Amino acid sequence: MKVSKLLIFLLYLFLLLPFHSCSNANSDDSETVYITASGSRYHRSSCSTIKGSSTTALSRESAKAKGYSPCSVCKP
Repeated sequence: MKVSKLLIFLLYLFLLLPFHSCSNANSDDSETVYITASGSRYHRSSCSTIKGSSTTALSRESAKAKGYSPCSVCKP
């Protein structure tokens, strides 16, 4: 019985745990994000909500300091 619990635990560590940390992988405040002249959110360059818009690149840290919040679509 102990062996199966250990096996499940090890499987969790090596197979499932890396996926849980993916959402935090981009939490680097120096990451480049993009803002538009009229928006209040910052975005990834690939975000569909800013396609065709004129954008300005800046660090996530700068965007936060200027009062921008993350886009709920691309979740930078």
